[in-house]
Amino acid sequence: MAKQKQAKGFWLGALAGTVAGTVTALLLAPKAGKELRQDIAGGVQDLSEKTVRAVEQCGEKTTEAARQLGDKAVHIADCAKDGAEALISNVRIWRKGRPQLTTEAAGELGQLEDSVEAASRSEELASEGTADTVAAETIEK
Repeated sequence: MAKQKQAKGFWLGALAGTVAGTVTALLLAPKAGKELRQDIAGGVQDLSEKTVRAVEQCGEKTTEAARQLGDKAVHIADCAKDGAEALISNVRIWRKGRPQLTTEAAGELGQLEDSVEAASRSEELASEGTADTVAAETIEK
């Protein structure tokens, strides 16, 4: 995270230096007023094109990172769901052999069943194309 801030600061400084240097060079160059205005307009146009390209690249990378995060969150939810289902199955098998289940264990079993149900819901939402919502819900929990 610190490296990203340093890189961002570097690029903002480089951009500011480029703009300042370009404006200074144009203003101090011995040119006619009309020619100087054309040079300034061309420099502004180039700068705006570069800025648009940089913003587009940033948006693409952000979208890709969000998609990857969503995919990983869905995978983690699937693994948790599978583990909880296996545990619930084992407890049910155990319970058949020993019919007396303590109140505390029954409560924990109920919580596990709720967790499995929530994971199933997340999986359903992900299959409907709402991976961002799933990722957000998974991170909150």
